[in-house]
Amino acid sequence: MHRIDGTDNYNNTFVDTHPVTGGATEVTNDIMNAFQEEIAKVIEGSGAALTKTDNTQLVTATGTHVNGIAVMRTLAVVSGRSIWRKYHTTPGDGGHLMFRGKTGAAPGTYVDNGGTIVIPAAGDGSAAWVAVYHPTELTVHAFGAVGNGTTLEDAAFSNAAALGTIVHLVPGKTYYLSTGVVGVTGTRFKSQSGWSTITFKTGTGGFNSTDLTADKDAAARCGFLFLSVDDIGMEGIRFTTDAAAERVIYPVRVRGGTATKGCDFKNLFFTGFAVCNGAFLSLNSIGLGSYRVENIEARSCGTALTTWTGTPQLTVFEIDNDMVASAPSEPGEFYNIRGTDIALAGAALAAYGQQTDVVNIAGVSGTDRKGPVGYGIYGDNVGEVLDIFCSHAVIKGIRIRNAYTYGVKLIHGAQYNDIEVESADSWGQACVTISGSNSVAVHSQYNNIRIGVARQRTTVGSWSTVPVVMFQDNGGGAATSLPKNNTVVIDNVYGDGVNLDYVVRDGGADNANNNYVKINKATGWVTAFCDCPPANEKIMYANGTEVHLTLGSAQSFTTGVEGVVDFSVVVKDLNSEAVTASDKVRCKFPGRKQVYSQVRVVGLNVGDLVELRLYKDTTSVAHKYAVSTSTGEVVISATKVLYVAENEVSAAGGDIQAKLTVTSAAGTPTLTQNSALSFFQVTDI
Repeated sequence: MHRIDGTDNYNNTFVDTHPVTGGATEVTNDIMNAFQEEIAKVIEGSGAALTKTDNTQLVTATGTHVNGIAVMRTLAVVSGRSIWRKYHTTPGDGGHLMFRGKTGAAPGTYVDNGGTIVIPAAGDGSAAWVAVYHPTELTVHAFGAVGNGTTLEDAAFSNAAALGTIVHLVPGKTYYLSTGVVGVTGTRFKSQSGWSTITFKTGTGGFNSTDLTADKDAAARCGFLFLSVDDIGMEGIRFTTDAAAERVIYPVRVRGGTATKGCDFKNLFFTGFAVCNGAFLSLNSIGLGSYRVENIEARSCGTALTTWTGTPQLTVFEIDNDMVASAPSEPGEFYNIRGTDIALAGAALAAYGQQTDVVNIAGVSGTDRKGPVGYGIYGDNVGEVLDIFCSHAVIKGIRIRNAYTYGVKLIHGAQYNDIEVESADSWGQACVTISGSNSVAVHSQYNNIRIGVARQRTTVGSWSTVPVVMFQDNGGGAATSLPKNNTVVIDNVYGDGVNLDYVVRDGGADNANNNYVKINKATGWVTAFCDCPPANEKIMYANGTEVHLTLGSAQSFTTGVEGVVDFSVVVKDLNSEAVTASDKVRCKFPGRKQVYSQVRVVGLNVGDLVELRLYKDTTSVAHKYAVSTSTGEVVISATKVLYVAENEVSAAGGDIQAKLTVTSAAGTPTLTQNSALSFFQVTDI
């Protein structure tokens, strides 16, 4: 406990609000801190009345505390006098503060803000009661907020936001707002020791704009707007609406400036919104600025939105650097962004499902437009989990579940990004798509994407194809906008034989785009392993073709007539590529194949001719001749390394077969059933 007789040496910092701007300046005052503690005890009845004068600020006990701001406005300001306001409007509302009397300024110097600057009735602004407080003490209740969830508190929040300092919300309280709040440099709303709730009034007298094509920055459309200001943030707040006719476009938005610094948003939760054409937390046009965002979640939003004007959008966290040319940026950081049940409903979902994102990172074209470093994005029952078109972003720890269009989408010139999907469970059009642009002639290129575990448990939506990875031109078609030089690694993907068609697919023409895809393990696709022009994607599969076949029985041949060797017994077939009914291997995987076949023919005469040929589709790719010796038999083998292209797999172009021709004048040539001497194998190399 600090003593009021001045015998201790504690040095405590207080904030004295600036008379004009309301900004905070710091003063040092041991006695003021002690006075505040002792006067609180007097008010509570636990301390003795103050009678000793230890400082010129303390005159007598008379008039050292007042009952609310209305009484303060009846008191003439006494220079140097300190008084304690016990509450703001009603006892127990939390609006208590210490004030000091200031006089002698020019008229209009002080402006009453309903909280920390109080001017007596009929005052001209030359004198005021000015709050003195520690930075951890100021709450929105000092401006008249009560937090009962029904009283509108627009003025309290607007006045607090204009102060440019940390303003605390009380955990467990619900604050009700009907108009937007505009922050200035230094404005931070925090509820650090527990959750506070902000409810937006909708419908008549609230956030009820119906013209969804107008300026997104309209005051009636943003809950909290930080426009071209620095050192801002919010923490520990739940946002919701009263669900009457909500049209809040941006519950929290930062916009403007070429170098917005110090954006700090943490522990924000959004629920019950039907946001249209906007985002829950938006950092838009922040240019070269820095930011840190942590623990942002939206749940159960958008399902009530069935009609709209313009393109609807629901994004949990949006970053748009919006820079000029290729000016280098100062990348920010984000951690743990989550969205659950935020998909649009009905027709809106079918038409605009890709607009419902958990994270959207923009910054069209320019190789120096640095994206953020992020870890932890989770989406369940959303349109997309990550939509990105910037450069040099590093995003790890993406988890996808029930993404109605894409799990991850790289588009509009996304370049040099490092993206890692840890797990994916069920998606619509693709788990990951790398797209060009129908408006921006810039390649989406040199991106690295890794997919850990992907399972297509059920097909979400009504898409005709649902690959793991898709390359597409996105309607552009021009060679200047197609995805190029990207690398994708898939560790393990599983389909149940119904809900996964292609593992890799390219919807574009052959333009030599030089993308590379490596798949370590894939199981259970329906249609084909891939469908890609070979010059667009080079695909390698670590656990691909491995087939070993032998004869089902001894096989006779008509002299001089080529016949298919009856390799119908499966010894090994790693991925079910043997077609025993037609004695061939139909490759499901592209890449280089080592083909090897050997046969033993008996019943020959000396000089009989045996020819073994290997075929890819209907084309002979290798052959070997042998002439019978005095033993009356021939053991002959043929081998070939060949390439099955990306657009040949699971079709006739991927068929590999062995055929035999025996020419004998008088012998009875027979191909023997001997697994050690007569076999056929195809393996990836």
